[in-house]
Amino acid sequence: MQHEVTQRQQLLDRAGHILQEGWARHPIWEYDRRAIASGPLRIKEWDYYYIISHEHQVCLTVTVSDLGYLGLTAVCLVDLKAGTAVQQDAMRILPLGRTGLSKSSADASSASLIRDWRSTYRHRGTGGSSPSGQRDSACPPERPDLRPM
Repeated sequence: MQHEVTQRQQLLDRAGHILQEGWARHPIWEYDRRAIASGPLRIKEWDYYYIISHEHQVCLTVTVSDLGYLGLTAVCLVDLKAGTAVQQDAMRILPLGRTGLSKSSADASSASLIRDWRSTYRHRGTGGSSPSGQRDSACPPERPDLRPM
């Protein structure tokens, strides 16, 4: 059985192995992709955000991933009441770690998703169960229909 990890720490040791297995209530691990003992095509990184409104019966999910050979960003709006979803994806070939995901989910993050499309996440707060934050997004100029409302 896994235990709760409560202290902020590095995820990997110098050999690229996980230092302490377990789970945490808040984002406490930091990692350096250079510490991963593998080639760039085998390193998989992603950030996943899930925002739900019980009052309006909708949720928004955002996935930003760098799989080495492929970068994928997906934004999905789910209407829980109607049981429908609308998703927009963007792919990038061979990002090889250049997406720019931060070393800690508690830090500000800026990810280069595809050419002319950059998304910035600003996280303010202590990393508690209800952090306050702000997300700015710049959509590709050729897709004005994706601009924030």
